[in-house]
Amino acid sequence: ANSGWEIKNAYIDFNAPVDMPLNFKVGLLGAKLTKAGVVFNDDTPGIYVTTNFDPVKVRLLYSRLNDNVFDSNPQNPTVSLGGIGQVNPMTGTDSGDDWDFWGADVGFGGEYWSADVGIGYLPTTKSPSDDGADLDFGIVALDGDLKFDHWTAYGTAAMNFGADDGPAG
Repeated sequence: ANSGWEIKNAYIDFNAPVDMPLNFKVGLLGAKLTKAGVVFNDDTPGIYVTTNFDPVKVRLLYSRLNDNVFDSNPQNPTVSLGGIGQVNPMTGTDSGDDWDFWGADVGFGGEYWSADVGIGYLPTTKSPSDDGADLDFGIVALDGDLKFDHWTAYGTAAMNFGADDGPAG
């Protein structure tokens, strides 16, 4: 029975004992790449590393989206892959493939402006459908804003790339 309780995030948060400000979050966590979350914005099992070289902030993300798991229950949650869309790597077929997502984001700015450049990549994996296709997803995004006295202008641009070698339908 569903008790209504959910563990949303469970992770270890620590700073590396080195001469630079290096923060690690490891576990089930909320991760976001680019200010608008275009490259990645979801709860995920993974490793999220951030560092700050004022005024530049760097974020790196590794996430194991699928760990060779088969579950034909369609109630499993979907995972957002930025502008690529939503996928559910746990349903459809047991591909025997792991889904590893790699991402990076570099943010910089000043008093009246900021910009983020992000990239995300999901290397060749088996399709979540039964067509046996190999999927290869990626996204590059630029996210920025200009701040004025009483208003702010935001802009986001993204480009998806990759391949689906499945049968033409």
